Amino acid sequence: MTKEIITATGKYWIDEKTGIAWKDHNPGTYSTLETARADLAALKALCDGKRYPLLCDLRNLKGTDRDARQYFAGGEAAEVYSALALVGGTPMSNIIGNVFLAISGTKTPAKLFSDQESAIEWLKGFIR
Repeated sequence: MTKEIITATGKYWIDEKTGIAWKDHNPGTYSTLETARADLAALKALCDGKRYPLLCDLRNLKGTDRDARQYFAGGEAAEVYSALALVGGTPMSNIIGNVFLAISGTKTPAKLFSDQESAIEWLKGFIR
């Protein structure tokens, strides 16, 4: 059975078969510090004390503010996920992912991918 949590910005779940946590954004989502804090709290509850690598699908994301980017890149997030694979593939999601990687200084390994399959393969190296 797949565990999942719905937040204001989308859905988190853990794929028990692969050992990877996932985030899908609702269409048109804009992430703020407030929604980022709520999302990380939901993911933390879902993970129940275990650190998972996280695949975050950015294709429906409309944007994110500076504070949200810094929060997702910071130490509190590093306590929840061991690595972060961002899936882009659209012009806007690629911009969002590249900006996040370029200026956020993540505390965990992070990389942008154009497809889920490549992201999953990379994240497998961070499964404990």
